[in-house]
Amino acid sequence: DYPIYNDFTTVSYLRELPVNVAAGIAWRPIETLTVTADVRNILEDDVRNEINDLEMEVKRSYHLGLEWSPAAWASLRAGYYFCQRAVEEKSPPLPFESPGGNGYEYEKYNAFTIGVGLDFRGISFDIGMKVDDRADRLEDPNDLELRDTTALGSATISYSF
Repeated sequence: DYPIYNDFTTVSYLRELPVNVAAGIAWRPIETLTVTADVRNILEDDVRNEINDLEMEVKRSYHLGLEWSPAAWASLRAGYYFCQRAVEEKSPPLPFESPGGNGYEYEKYNAFTIGVGLDFRGISFDIGMKVDDRADRLEDPNDLELRDTTALGSATISYSF
């Protein structure tokens, strides 16, 4: 099964994997700076939900990134991406209601990333953090629960032979 997540929980499981076609470009205007951009899910594939047999569209997403290397052993990174995520299943219409159910609701999603990379004699250490906006997903603006932003981090250590 292929899980699809919103910000807090699994929305559903898919019966089939979505087709993911991406295209991107990298540009180095100066020796120490790299600018990247890509578009993912170009085909916006339709897939089926494993549990409820509802159809869901995997939406296109846009990514931008910068990497600055002030020294051969250090890199500073920043990025941004925008997409639409499935947040919940729509209920099928009740009898005598207008059609239009059986699908998913999507919400806009923005995230910013920052990171640092260090490389010393083939050993690389990378740490990154993603900060996303959840303010546009608050159902009730008077809700006291703190869900405006979330930070997620990762760290990797690798060795090149």
